[in-house]
Order: sequence, then structure tokens, then C-alpha cells
Amino acid sequence: MSKNFKLFTLFVVCAISFMIALMTYYNDDKNYTILFIFLLVVSLGYMIYIMFHKTDKKAVYKKKIKKIMKVYHSKLVRINDNYELTNENIVKAKNLEDIFDLSEEFDRPIVYLEEPESCLFILQYGEDILYYILKQDEEKETKFEIALRSYKERNKKTEKELLSNINKTTIIQLKNNKFYKIKPIKK
Repeated sequence: MSKNFKLFTLFVVCAISFMIALMTYYNDDKNYTILFIFLLVVSLGYMIYIMFHKTDKKAVYKKKIKKIMKVYHSKLVRINDNYELTNENIVKAKNLEDIFDLSEEFDRPIVYLEEPESCLFILQYGEDILYYILKQDEEKETKFEIALRSYKERNKKTEKELLSNINKTTIIQLKNNKFYKIKPIKK
């Protein structure tokens, strides 16, 4: 339940309690008046607590990890080292449920690497990698994201080199409509 919804609900409870307390007071029913004033004070106290209480990101993160480990422990395989990226298709999942659904469909385990402030979940199927990073703080960059960025930069350099060599490639069409590529000899 979101914080705003809780506050709205408590505000409604306070308003109703106040109105009922006033009605019971004017009807000379003191016992119910005391009961609804008590309910009003408790609701107001809890509303003030919710308004000024800050949720601890670390506690929320740990709770999510604990729940995931409890529910999906049979599909998870923990690794201790960084995950090595090779020439594979790397796709980021929108949410963790997608990875678990595909894991069930492909009957593949999910590899996870738990760091102090993040947890990386990876599903590998053939040459495809589907990953999701659960973070304690969304603004901080994880080790995997840094490695992924450098991996993509290395691949961009390789792609640029391949594209620059296209100018040196000659394509010949023969009379039987077959095409042949002739590349220059690399030294």
C-alpha cells in the first residue's frame, strides 16, 4: 500500500470518528463518545507517524531479496565472481517476474550475484542473456552495469572497424546472379 493511500484512508477514518464522536456527545452517550475520541487520537497519531517516517531503502531491499530467495530458491544458482560477458545478445528485463517466467518456460536456472547494495539476476539461453538488477538505490551504478557499458563500448569499436573495411570490400555479380565478396588481404 502506498504512503498516500494510507494517509487518505487515515484521514477518512479520522473524519468519520470525529463526526460520530460529535453525534454521540450531543446524544448524551458518553461511553461511545470516549471510544470514538480514542479512535480519533490513535488515527491522528498513526497518520502523523506515517507522514514523518522515512522508509529505509536498505531494509526494503533486504526484504525483497529475502522474499525472492524464499519463493524461487529452487531456480536460483549463486555465483561468487563477476559474470563474464562474451559475444552474446544482452537484454535487460523490465521486471524480475519476466526472468522467472522464462526460466520456467525454458527450464533453465537463474544465476544470481549478490553484492552489498544490488543483486544481479541472469538467465542465459543459448547465446542470449536476459538480466535484471535489483538495487537498493536506483541512482547508483553497479559493477555489472559498468562492465556492461565497457563491453558495449568495445563492441562499438569493433563494429566501427568492420564498417570502415566495407569500403575496401568489392562485390562482384556473375552472369548466374550469384554474388561474391572479395576482401582485401590483411597484413
